[in-house]
Amino acid sequence: DFTSDFDVDRVASMPIGNYRYGLKTLKGCKAENQDDCVFIENFADDEECIFMGVFDGHGQNGKLVSRFVRTNLPGNIVRNPAFGQGDVYKALSEAFVQTNEELKRSPTDVAFSGSTGTTAFIKGKDIIAANVGDSRTVLGRMEGGKLKAVDLSIDHKPDRDCELARVLKAGGRVEPMMYEGEYIGPHRVWLKDQDLPGLATSRAFGDTIASNVGVVAEPELTQYTFDEADQFIICASDGVWEFLTSQQVVDLVAKHIDDPVSAAKVVAEKSYTCWQEEDEDGAIDDSE
Repeated sequence: DFTSDFDVDRVASMPIGNYRYGLKTLKGCKAENQDDCVFIENFADDEECIFMGVFDGHGQNGKLVSRFVRTNLPGNIVRNPAFGQGDVYKALSEAFVQTNEELKRSPTDVAFSGSTGTTAFIKGKDIIAANVGDSRTVLGRMEGGKLKAVDLSIDHKPDRDCELARVLKAGGRVEPMMYEGEYIGPHRVWLKDQDLPGLATSRAFGDTIASNVGVVAEPELTQYTFDEADQFIICASDGVWEFLTSQQVVDLVAKHIDDPVSAAKVVAEKSYTCWQEEDEDGAIDDSE
């Protein structure tokens, strides 16, 4: 269970039964690294269970939000009545929403601050991926002698059909930012008659202003059963996915498949380099 601060770059690796994991986080141009993560073996005192996730904070209090979610979400899953009844799918869905409600009642101001989150609950050969926002969980699967990227989560971009419909129904609008008479950048969520909050994801923890126009913390879940073709799982914030495709990241990991620390380091450093090369404003995001 990662409980330390991530203001500095960190790597970690350890065997978990037949699993090993590695972590690397790089601070972008912000004053602090707002990414956080969790990896819990023997989850809920079950030797077959692992729970892991990455949380990408944004806004002035984004670091506090990602830390709050990392700290409280696992316990809310285990304590959910559905979890004790074996319905992990329901427990995950309700725990995300509960954690968000607790966050909104906490002392942290989340009017314009929040966090995305992508998690994986693994029990034996079964996995349930739960995602809120544009962090992403990806599987590396061997097909035809090559590793193929299989997305276990789908990014919640505001212009995705189902997301757009919910925001519009709630009275919001979705369009890119207007600058000097032209639209620039990705689609964002706005209040109907105000240029606020401009959130670039349609699901998030926190962000109470955006929640008034359809931004929710209800996760989208995917169930999957591993077999011998499946090699590894990647959970990463959008600092990684902004300029790298799922397949490109799987290809990077494939070169270090026996060393997860090196794999995580290569992915984080490659994404950092891409930000430097592609973003003319130097607005490098945290990568984890």
